[in-house]
Amino acid sequence: IIALGFLTALVYAYFNAKRFGLNLDRLLDVVLVAAPVAILSARLYYIIFYTGNLKINSIGDFFGFSGKSGISGLAIYGGVIGTALCGFLMCKIKKVNILDAFDLAASGFFIGQAVGRWGNFFNQEAYGSYINSDFWGMTNQFLDGNVHPCFLYESVWCVLGFVLLHFLGNKRKFKGQLCLTYGMWYGFGRMIIEGLRTDSLYIGPLKVSQW
Repeated sequence: IIALGFLTALVYAYFNAKRFGLNLDRLLDVVLVAAPVAILSARLYYIIFYTGNLKINSIGDFFGFSGKSGISGLAIYGGVIGTALCGFLMCKIKKVNILDAFDLAASGFFIGQAVGRWGNFFNQEAYGSYINSDFWGMTNQFLDGNVHPCFLYESVWCVLGFVLLHFLGNKRKFKGQLCLTYGMWYGFGRMIIEGLRTDSLYIGPLKVSQW
């Protein structure tokens, strides 16, 4: 599911690179290096802030293959941070305008996250607290009752953010505006949605994603 979101974001970047004055070949070079770094960073972020019993005795354990369901235990904020740092360095090397690239990437992030969140639905995870609603609540084999479908909340929030950035992209007042808007839009929504979740990472009394 995450790979599908990534591919969709790439297709969007392909058709919109010229709109941001970006050379597509150079941009793809940046993406090809940043993508694996994003996965590595998302996993590392999860490991750092996970407070449960997480034993890492092998490379397989590091990438979360112990559950035999592929890479598990990924945190999107880690992926965003890793992509930003790696993307900055690669843009410098490839002589790609950093702010233009980040503005385009912001829309791509929203697409990837909107699609990728549905992986939580198929994995029956990332749900919220109990809700007294048969119509709206989410059920699965692990729970006795209905819970908030947090994956759906965040997916819809990201779709709205993508629509906002797409149309704002034609009216940028300054380079970097879309990147900043992404941070504010996603951060605000995630702060609220995270308050409903029951499987969060913590720093002190607050959840990491709320910080």
